[in-house]
Amino acid sequence: MTQSAGTLRRGDYFVRSAYRESFGDSRWDEASPSSAAAQFWTRVWSSNTLPRVKIFFWKAVKGALPTLVGFGKRLPGRVTTCSLCGAAEETEKCFERSPSNEPALFRTVCWEIWSARNKWIFEGTRCEPKRSMEYVSKLLIELQGDEQPKVLMGGGSKQRWKLPNSGWVKVNVDRGVSEGLGASAGAMIRDSGGGALLAAAWRTEERWQPCIAEAKAIYLGIKVAIEAGYSRVRLESDCLAIIDAIVARERGRSSLHLILDDNYHVFSFLRSVSWSFIHREGNKVAHGLAHCLPWEIGSSVWLSDFPACIVSLLNKDLPMNES
Repeated sequence: MTQSAGTLRRGDYFVRSAYRESFGDSRWDEASPSSAAAQFWTRVWSSNTLPRVKIFFWKAVKGALPTLVGFGKRLPGRVTTCSLCGAAEETEKCFERSPSNEPALFRTVCWEIWSARNKWIFEGTRCEPKRSMEYVSKLLIELQGDEQPKVLMGGGSKQRWKLPNSGWVKVNVDRGVSEGLGASAGAMIRDSGGGALLAAAWRTEERWQPCIAEAKAIYLGIKVAIEAGYSRVRLESDCLAIIDAIVARERGRSSLHLILDDNYHVFSFLRSVSWSFIHREGNKVAHGLAHCLPWEIGSSVWLSDFPACIVSLLNKDLPMNES
């Protein structure tokens, strides 16, 4: 193999150097700690987003994503035009212009667009930009605590938890984000007076995709309500995409649709059931429960002596404390 000056470092040959020489990847060399590229990557790895988003962005900038242009470099003669729009080559060039303000938001949006593209191509699930942005917004809120991201979908007004009608119970559910630690979910059941009836939390070693985790949280919340003997249930979740899918009775063959089918099945055991979307502000109790078992695998149910992490939140939700 011919060695050029660009493939040598201290007189040694490196496969990585040859790869960069062949595919023009030297602009993002991280070898020198003082280089602008090294500083760029330091900001990327320290940004407040999921590790999988950072790895995705690293692959995108390195040209390592399986785009059609990428395949074309390795397998000459392949068609490189985007199979979805048919208007341009499918490449990752847009990722090289990451904005200096809100980089975590930009990278997370790019990751969600890539995920939606894959679902469209491999599962036949059409992209829905509104749902994607709602998911990104919720994800960044969770990662940043109570701090709201700069971009919100729709109005930014806060929404409080409301009492269910007399004779009904309200089940609030949420899933947790624990990168590398599996998936979690939480559910809170309250009566028409705002009284806490039951709290539950689950954690599994399985790493559910976000949408599957949201659907699973609904399934687990409804299931525990049925097991507790409640038959008239109003369900609330802060994942609009899943609520919309349930309202539309979506069917399909994907993993998500299998979980939705489980939900439709358990709904049939209830005398009456309704469901609605609630903003994160009104779903803080369920959110707290989804994160109250950070290391324990399994489930916990409380009928009294509720976890300290939700006691103050329960009190704030009572009508008498509405300000």
